[in-house]
Amino acid sequence: GGEFLSAGMEAALRIAQWDGAEWRPLGPPGSGLGGGAPLVMASFDDGTGPALLVCGDFESAGGKPANHIARWNGSEWSQVDGGFDWVSSMAVFDDGRGPAPYVLGEKDGQQSMTLYRLEAGKWKGLGPAPHSAERGMVDRIDDLGDPRNAGDIAHATRVG
Repeated sequence: GGEFLSAGMEAALRIAQWDGAEWRPLGPPGSGLGGGAPLVMASFDDGTGPALLVCGDFESAGGKPANHIARWNGSEWSQVDGGFDWVSSMAVFDDGRGPAPYVLGEKDGQQSMTLYRLEAGKWKGLGPAPHSAERGMVDRIDDLGDPRNAGDIAHATRVG
């Protein structure tokens, strides 16, 4: 994913796949990510089959509302629990209950960074990120080991 609008000779809005011989759009041509580029991608199986989770600065995926996070199941895009107002990073982590996506972002109009875990298809807030993890300052939560250790987020690579 990135700030591109085509893959090969086909329209591919900010996301594409390699088929072993050439780049192709992920989904029907021209139906990629609307509004901005992806920041982080991770594979995850929520029990309905393997999928690609994508988070970033986009507002739609495949022409459907996505609000900064979307799920690609191999044939279509879908929203993940209403999405987010803004996201900084995402990682899949197994805390002993099984792997789950964790997102550092803002949701439902809040104005502070919060760590969320996807549980049974719903985002559960785990608490605010430390003050040093201000919006736009955290690069990657997957480098932290256990993302539930919110204090460790302060040691993440700063960007911007």
